Amino acid sequence: MKTLNLVVNLEGLEMAEEDKTKTPQELSVRIIENVILMYAQQHRGLDARERTQFYSIKATLNAAVADKLNLVELEDTDGGFMRMCFRETKLMPNDLLKQVETNVSEMSHHK
Repeated sequence: MKTLNLVVNLEGLEMAEEDKTKTPQELSVRIIENVILMYAQQHRGLDARERTQFYSIKATLNAAVADKLNLVELEDTDGGFMRMCFRETKLMPNDLLKQVETNVSEMSHHK
């Protein structure tokens, strides 16, 4: 299992008005989902295994947001898929993405 930190520091970040009402966890989840979807778009879709991983990741992250959790546990394969999407997707850099990307790359492994 991997533990992902969903907390980001929103202080001083320029954001759209609608994003200012969202929690750090909600914004982290939105960015993670968007990165996976951009990966899918750049690779002309996801195969069945990747789609299953996306659904699993989305359900886990949405449950964490609903429960107001700062840390979420993911299966090793889901964590690896998420890291690969961040690594291989061409993205426009920004400060919020940088924080989420750091959290994804620093996911800790535990038993």
